[in-house]
Amino acid sequence: MLHVGTHSQQVQVRSLSTGFARLTCDPPLALEPGDRLILRDPGRGEVLAGGLVLDADPPALARRGAGARRASELTQATGQLDLVTEVRRRGAVSVADLALLGLPPADLQRDHPEVLRHDSWLIDESAWGAWAVALAAAVDEQAARQPMRPALPLDAARRHLGVPDLRLVGLLAAAAGLIVVDGAVQRPGVVPSLGAAEQGLRALEARLGADPFDAPERPDLAGWGLGPRELAAAETSGRVLRLVDDVVLLPSGPARAMRVLAGLPQPFTASQARQALGTTRRVALPLLEHLDGRGWTRRVDPQHREVVRPGC
Repeated sequence: MLHVGTHSQQVQVRSLSTGFARLTCDPPLALEPGDRLILRDPGRGEVLAGGLVLDADPPALARRGAGARRASELTQATGQLDLVTEVRRRGAVSVADLALLGLPPADLQRDHPEVLRHDSWLIDESAWGAWAVALAAAVDEQAARQPMRPALPLDAARRHLGVPDLRLVGLLAAAAGLIVVDGAVQRPGVVPSLGAAEQGLRALEARLGADPFDAPERPDLAGWGLGPRELAAAETSGRVLRLVDDVVLLPSGPARAMRVLAGLPQPFTASQARQALGTTRRVALPLLEHLDGRGWTRRVDPQHREVVRPGC
């Protein structure tokens, strides 16, 4: 039984070493370092020990030997809160949490060379530097492992580093020379790459560069290592335009088609468009549907379309 002032409550006791123990209270008690307490055995009516609260917000003891290591750390504790020590142990801690632990407002406002301030967070300078290095390494690992997605999502970065707040990841990215784009951290100038399939994508780009409407068929794409996943990544990075499934053109394809179609007698049929573009029905039909969807062409009857000109 734990007694603090006039309050008494059952607690669990875990011995860390001679003279040090971890007390677990349920429900938690609002204690502060320096508070004095007594432990009694109500069954025998004996006082077991008197004690001094050294840490009201102790770290978890999850690994083998953690209890002994924590006891060794506590040999330096005095029961008096020290801002630098509390921040160093946690890496980063909010001003509000330290105030709840009992640190005086004057201490919380005082600048320390070893403590950085970002918004409402106090951060250990050495931890900040280690996090920045670790973030850069994690981003490089992500780019090497998944070249089609070389950016590391902010929340994944936060969990990897063990940083307590997502906003700190953006600040760490800047400190590490990284940038945040669309909610993910990456190296400046890095673009998605197909990795081993990059050579195949360049072959596709060369073929369409020579003949913009000569879209290769599925066996050709497979031979270049360009499956649905690789094509989706190439489209996301703006290097190709997928009309349907495996019908692929360069992003400039629709605009080049419009220059050809504008020269036809209006309205025109799908067959006339196919012949003018020098392509097949497999390519011409989804391309015309794409142009319709963009509002660049429109149907005038089931068989004919016309180019939509400004002012029409």
